[in-house]
Amino acid sequence: MLPRSALSSMLILGCSLLITAQPANAADVDAMGVMEKVQHRDAGEDFRALMQMVLVSASGKTKSRELLFLRKDYGDDSKLLLKFIAPKQLKNSGLLIHAFAEQDNLQWLYLSEAGKQEPRQIPAAKKDGAFLGSEFYYIDFEESQAKKFKHTYLRDEQYKDHATHVIESIPNERDYPYSKLVSWVDKDTFIVVKVDCYVKDKLLKTIEVTKLEDVQGYATAMETVVTNHTNNKKSIMVLQKIEYNTKVPDGSFSTQELVKDL
Repeated sequence: MLPRSALSSMLILGCSLLITAQPANAADVDAMGVMEKVQHRDAGEDFRALMQMVLVSASGKTKSRELLFLRKDYGDDSKLLLKFIAPKQLKNSGLLIHAFAEQDNLQWLYLSEAGKQEPRQIPAAKKDGAFLGSEFYYIDFEESQAKKFKHTYLRDEQYKDHATHVIESIPNERDYPYSKLVSWVDKDTFIVVKVDCYVKDKLLKTIEVTKLEDVQGYATAMETVVTNHTNNKKSIMVLQKIEYNTKVPDGSFSTQELVKDL
């Protein structure tokens, strides 16, 4: 569940958690209200950036990839495009996502080396697949709709430099890849700075925003790290050359554009 401006919904770099005083009553914090503020926080009309993705093996070996990253909002709906620039064997491969408030989200994957000109639609049951060798699942790039989960306030907590609400979210959809998400939501920006992702009550991975900056007046997750606790691998997403409100054409988010060469 990538937070807005990338993810919204990512993380690891070990740290300690300092627990602060909780509200007198858990009912004092509206969990659904908090997650709706996450969903609706101002992240511009659209967004364009270059993205470096670094894959880190359990032994510490790294592989680097470069991508073009586009996002555009349509009210409560949104569209996102990721296209590989490098390495050569992945160039022009990409992922297209149409996220909707009132219907199921749609995803398409295009592999340039497969020799097929048609992208493949990813069914909901397969969104727990790894995005081209990374520890990011396809689902991690979707901007989540708050109402598609049951949210419970757990506590307030100081996480690194962030005063946060800690919210547990259970998906309403049976085929959602995670059985539970626990999110640390920054009280000032309403960016999710950390997410623990569970499968059958077992912690699968952690997604953490490790660098947060103001870009054109928008709080932006500049660096996000996902750590897989089952295989000890990491993937790091770093945003570069970021621009907001660039009037990205609607046609940029079509399956026809997905298969075009950069």
